[in-house]
Amino acid sequence: MADAESEPLQFEEAESGAGAGPAPCAGCKRLLDQQYFEVGGQVVCASCRDAVLASLDRGTPGLRFGRSVGLGLVAAALGSALYYAIRAATGYELGLIGVVVGLLVGGGVKRGSFGRGGGRYQALAMVLTYCAIVTTYLPMVTQGMRGAFKQAGENASTAAAVPAPAPPAALPLGGAEPSMVPKTAPPNNVARPVDLPVWLRVVATLLFYAVAFALACAMPFLAFDPMGLAIIAFSLWEAWKLNRRVPIVVRGPFQVVRTDAEPDGACEPTVAAAEP
Repeated sequence: MADAESEPLQFEEAESGAGAGPAPCAGCKRLLDQQYFEVGGQVVCASCRDAVLASLDRGTPGLRFGRSVGLGLVAAALGSALYYAIRAATGYELGLIGVVVGLLVGGGVKRGSFGRGGGRYQALAMVLTYCAIVTTYLPMVTQGMRGAFKQAGENASTAAAVPAPAPPAALPLGGAEPSMVPKTAPPNNVARPVDLPVWLRVVATLLFYAVAFALACAMPFLAFDPMGLAIIAFSLWEAWKLNRRVPIVVRGPFQVVRTDAEPDGACEPTVAAAEP
């Protein structure tokens, strides 16, 4: 069983059966000498058949989805860092890196679901892959927003610091010189920074990054870069493809025979239980 766990079965493509003579198990590679089963079109022994069916029932639906979210987020963070580092170093959005991001996130989601696959896991993988790619635009977006806010603040300070023109001074009674008239100090119109409460600063920071992330999500469409959109689409397709649900059909037991006759003892095929 150690060999079967170290080299899990794949059910993407069906393989040929054992036929009329002994053949190795597709899982543990042991020689089939008496009985064998067909699981997803692959020939396996009874132990590997039981292991495959047991793996499909691991955990609850909530646990599987939670694992997929957690592992998918970790993979998305790694993929986003890789995508940003290479784009910052080269100045180009390489399609191969987008594929790697899709494979990383799709593989993390699939591992979290114990290989179940299905619509919600495909949707999760695609959302996380898109977020991993657009997150690389966040530094550029936040820098632009800070620059805009700084410029707006400087303009407001300059406008507030310009004093209003003073009315012409009238001569006092008795003909005294204007220089002898006491002058009042000009009003202090210089804007001072407002000391905000801590909770309000936290809310403002969260709102700032929420708006920045929304703009980053819209960047591929606002920039209308056909190459970038094609890379994103291909990455999403890779993540979707990895989490397809493959129906696992279990047939058997069959008896290993050493003639060209059809194996006897065949049972009706059964389909492994699908996740609700």
